[in-house]
Amino acid sequence: MVDLEKIGPRSITIDCDVIQADGGTRTASINGGMIALTIALKKLYKEGTISEWPLRDIVAAVSVGIVDGKAVLDLDYEKDKDADTDFNFVMTSRGKFVEIQAQRKKYLLARAIFKNF
Repeated sequence: MVDLEKIGPRSITIDCDVIQADGGTRTASINGGMIALTIALKKLYKEGTISEWPLRDIVAAVSVGIVDGKAVLDLDYEKDKDADTDFNFVMTSRGKFVEIQAQRKKYLLARAIFKNF
């Protein structure tokens, strides 16, 4: 996501602590981390510390679940705890998957379930 050559000999650490949550802490951390990284890079760029914009792509995450047989986007705690299946999808702005995390709580996960998403 970041062209490391363009930021030079620097390390950027993004630490996300979710202070209050109603489900979706993992996806909130990923989205918040991406925003924090963009802000940090923008500051370096505006200061002239880096001369070229280094961000090649952005990532975002969302939770999806199956609750009472229906697909539900962005599960809160109540829906998450009752979901038969829940997923976290992390993708780039270009539609490429970075990660898919899935959990089926009652039965084994079948390929056909992906058609719902």
